[in-house]
Amino acid sequence: MDLGKRFQELRKQKNISAYRVSKESGISTTHIRDIERGAKIPTVETLYRMLAPFDISLAEFFNENGDAFYLSPNEQEVVKSYRELPPEKAELFLQFLKSYKN
Repeated sequence: MDLGKRFQELRKQKNISAYRVSKESGISTTHIRDIERGAKIPTVETLYRMLAPFDISLAEFFNENGDAFYLSPNEQEVVKSYRELPPEKAELFLQFLKSYKN
């Protein structure tokens, strides 16, 4: 996987400028451009910071085939709440969610 090209594709897909990434991540625009053209390889920390404006995780960034999905903070809270319930209440909670969806 070419990290720079993958990042550049994501940036263009989301219509986010390198300047905005620079301002939100604290990484210079020059460094971001160097990564995108393959002149530099980002550290995990740098890549993590560069992804901040996109609101995606490193796992999502590296998921090329799109067969996995990741939960937003709100979704994580729902799952956590569900897991903390006793079985009978968990079933009621699930039924409520299904009925609310309809």
